[in-house]
Amino acid sequence: MSHPEHEQLLRYADGESTTRSAGQIRSHLEACWQCRAELEELQKTVGECVRYRKNVLLRHLVPPAPWTDIYRGFADVDAALERASFWERVARLIQAPLHNAKRGAPVVVALTVLCVLFYRFQQTPSVQAAELLRKAIAAADGLPQKPRRIQIRTRDHSLTRVAGAADTDALRSLQVMFQAAHYDWADPLSAKAYQAWRDRLTDKEDAVVEERDAYRIRTRTGSGELIAATLTIRIPDLRPVEERLEFRNREWIEITELAGDPVPPPAAIAARANAAASRAAVRFISPPLLVNASKL
Repeated sequence: MSHPEHEQLLRYADGESTTRSAGQIRSHLEACWQCRAELEELQKTVGECVRYRKNVLLRHLVPPAPWTDIYRGFADVDAALERASFWERVARLIQAPLHNAKRGAPVVVALTVLCVLFYRFQQTPSVQAAELLRKAIAAADGLPQKPRRIQIRTRDHSLTRVAGAADTDALRSLQVMFQAAHYDWADPLSAKAYQAWRDRLTDKEDAVVEERDAYRIRTRTGSGELIAATLTIRIPDLRPVEERLEFRNREWIEITELAGDPVPPPAAIAARANAAASRAAVRFISPPLLVNASKL
């Protein structure tokens, strides 16, 4: 046979060769000095390794520690997380990737994007409310100012009010509530009155809902006598048509625009009647009587 390979000689020296292969290698070794010398070098090297392991390694090696209970470690981590506050958990999540910048970079980017999206969605209703009010005020300023008739409904009363008319006793009591809440009583069903009240709030939470033909703006606050207000703005012309005000004393007021031309106030009606009567009296006086009266 040809010279056996190094691996075959090593298997032969370890006694791992098959019977047939071992017989062939043994016959070859009897006639080949080169392979016998290589086999002796292998046996010598293996012997040196065995002696080194016995005399050096075994004397200086420390026995391995027993396996720890990893499930107990998991329980300790869960207990620590339960005791930690929300912001402490967030801080740990942020600090953990900093130990390995390459692995932590995607995590940091993802957290940043989530924070930006959270802030944006948190601020979007307030931005929408302010923009809708601004557009509604601009639309109202571009139209001629005309008095309109509104219905004011409370828990106990249902009243009709016309701009410019004298307030009744019931309306005066409502006016006191509006003044305490720093809400415009002259034109309560308007975007300008709603915006002026909303801008004074130190803390507020807005919500904007788009319905089929109207926008509904709702603002809640924890300060002041007026704790919540809802304004409904018609989409085609951005005209406020409904409003609901909720007060801290659990009273509420609903204001609705009534269709049709407003009824003139009583003072205006009386003035018009007096003017008409005067014109009629002048027409019935004949010119001769006027001349005779002048001579007298």
